[in-house]
Amino acid sequence: MKLGKLAGFLGAFLFGAIFLVSLRSTFESADWTQKPDEAALRRASATLTLPPDAVGEPLDVFSKGTFIGASRNVVTRLAMEDAEHHFADVAARNGWTLTSRRERRAELRLADCAGNVSQIISLRGRAGGTAIFAATYWDSDRSTDLYCRL
Repeated sequence: MKLGKLAGFLGAFLFGAIFLVSLRSTFESADWTQKPDEAALRRASATLTLPPDAVGEPLDVFSKGTFIGASRNVVTRLAMEDAEHHFADVAARNGWTLTSRRERRAELRLADCAGNVSQIISLRGRAGGTAIFAATYWDSDRSTDLYCRL
């Protein structure tokens, strides 16, 4: 019976040690510079202008530890192609840099760097228009397409 308890203790210890090493490496490899406060994030999100007829949820600001964000879900009567053109114009007007464009099935996802934050747009065609997920993120993880710095 003592051997079983010892094995359980060693297993839990090993799991905890691996977890701590993983957590430490995550925080050490992260770039914590230029992290905006909530007001700066809201200002950056305000530059992500939606189509004039867009209706939906209010802006939701959140923090997940290694990244912070502001997002909203809306719908517009614009066709998906027209909604994409709208956001391409917004990006050009603001001087953003397109970092990712992914299409799959009936969805298009655009990621732009806007200084130290990323502007993410996800468009999904639906009857009579387009559903839009619009978000502004700051991320500390250099390996994601959400990572942007000046």
